[in-house]
Amino acid sequence: MKKQSLLLLLLAGMLSVQVQAQKSEEDPETVRSGNVLMKRAFKTEMPAADKAEAWDVKGINSVVFATSNTADGSYNSYKHNLRITIGLLMTDVKAGKFQLVFYSAGENMPYAMSRLDGITTIYYPVAIYDDIRQKLEQSLATRKKVTIKVTEKTNGFKEGVLSF
Repeated sequence: MKKQSLLLLLLAGMLSVQVQAQKSEEDPETVRSGNVLMKRAFKTEMPAADKAEAWDVKGINSVVFATSNTADGSYNSYKHNLRITIGLLMTDVKAGKFQLVFYSAGENMPYAMSRLDGITTIYYPVAIYDDIRQKLEQSLATRKKVTIKVTEKTNGFKEGVLSF
């Protein structure tokens, strides 16, 4: 009798693990990274089809320097985030609004490129701000072609390329 109960319990346990595994694969909040199933860290919107666009830049619109922290009395209050935003002027009005955002080394940025409220943003670490700003200003001053290419794929791949 004890053996039958133990066997029944073991079988029930195996079936419950099997059922849970199937549910997690169907769960829209679960994503496969390699061979591992993980919960999504943030919501994403995938495009209906793969698309890539290229637009020419004609100038710099604005530059904004911002810093932020959460002063809650903990040691994290001493941690500040720097964000530099360069607004760009495009040669074609149909391109919409573009900006380059440079973020702090400790900041987690989920996208390389995003589109929100009609603004396309390309993200770079703040460590390369001086290099990009210098190259951008030189190219625009000498009227060399500066192009932004953005790519979005249905599998979640996003890319923003600034070419001089």
